[in-house]
Amino acid sequence: MLFGPKTEKKDEILKDNEPEKKDKKPPKPKKKKKGHGKIPGSSYTGADRKFISHEELKPKDSCPLCPNGKVYPIKKPGIAIYLKGQPPIDAMIYELEKLRCNLCGKVFTAAAPEDITGKYYDETARAMMAILKYAYGFPWYRLERLAFHQVHSGSKMNALRSWLDTQFKDKLVEPNSGLFKAITYMIKLWKELTQFLRVPGAPLDNNICEQGLKRCILHRKNSLFYRTEHGAYIGDMFMSLIHTCNLMNINSFDYLVALQKNSAELFKNPSQWMPWNYEANIAIKA
Repeated sequence: MLFGPKTEKKDEILKDNEPEKKDKKPPKPKKKKKGHGKIPGSSYTGADRKFISHEELKPKDSCPLCPNGKVYPIKKPGIAIYLKGQPPIDAMIYELEKLRCNLCGKVFTAAAPEDITGKYYDETARAMMAILKYAYGFPWYRLERLAFHQVHSGSKMNALRSWLDTQFKDKLVEPNSGLFKAITYMIKLWKELTQFLRVPGAPLDNNICEQGLKRCILHRKNSLFYRTEHGAYIGDMFMSLIHTCNLMNINSFDYLVALQKNSAELFKNPSQWMPWNYEANIAIKA
């Protein structure tokens, strides 16, 4: 300990005797490294993974760049992400061969696979349908809904109409009142308001019209976050194409895929690749 403890340093001993530096600049904040803007592979928790071995080297091979080195595997592999679109529920149709005897007429049908016998959905399809219907509000219209309304709602709607007519006939409601105007409106549009008793899948409300308007409203809201005007233009184009496909009962997914696969022909003649005529061009090309 003749020379003091080893923790003593010049800066600590002489800091009180050194003049203060007036022009000392604060340290510059470190610039944050720019990311690539893509979702990392770790976020795709449900993705299938496939290991790809090196096409030329294997562990413990000699390094091709230095004579004495050897290559060894690294725990963290490289990542290449490839995304593919697919429907929420995938269907498989088994075409069962049928053979008929030319004498007795007996028909012999091939047996379906054992794992689907007596089933229409598997567990994954049921789970997906539950998520689509109860989490995302996906509509499931069936003819059974029409029969249900005809049995259970028809009598109630007839009773309501009789009550409305009685209010006018017996003068039980004051003219020009709010109730009078509401009854007048309902009687005037009674046929349209009771379409769900006659037309399969007819909605009970005007949500379809409201959803059509919300497309533009939602797109306008999302447009606030476009980085450039060109990005907004692309967004407008996609909204127009997808909504046009929906109005024409065209599968928008198949349409957008076809545009990408036939991009060269699309740029040469865009008018021939609209939702209403693109399928004819694909048939000609095939």
